[in-house]
Amino acid sequence: MWLQYQAGAPASLAALVKVEEIMKRILQLDEGYYHGAAHLFLGSYYGSRPEMLGGKPAASRTHFERALELGDHQFLPAQVAFAETYARTVFDRELFEQLLREVMDFPLDSRPDFALANQVAKKRAGQLLADIDRYF
Repeated sequence: MWLQYQAGAPASLAALVKVEEIMKRILQLDEGYYHGAAHLFLGSYYGSRPEMLGGKPAASRTHFERALELGDHQFLPAQVAFAETYARTVFDRELFEQLLREVMDFPLDSRPDFALANQVAKKRAGQLLADIDRYF
């Protein structure tokens, strides 16, 4: 995700404050926009770093859970981001595995409108599961 690759860039920090405000505004206008994409972004944003470095794990979890609801657990990038950012950051192996198993068990043909995003998410979930012992 773009956010994870911009962690050390000073210019991106200023931009992130603006992006956060834009995402909050999207939530006010239409929180369901693109299957809860604003919740997905904010969950990743708040969960991408530990609390002692400015992360907000509780807010992250709340946003991810809402994104899952709005996407009916069928927009798989939400589960992958939830596992990769929040679950890894708070060292919740059980949640990490549960979310990624949900992705791996999801039949790709059941949501053709999400086919590409879900296929990419499924590939990433497999990679994360293969490396689970490195994270926990």
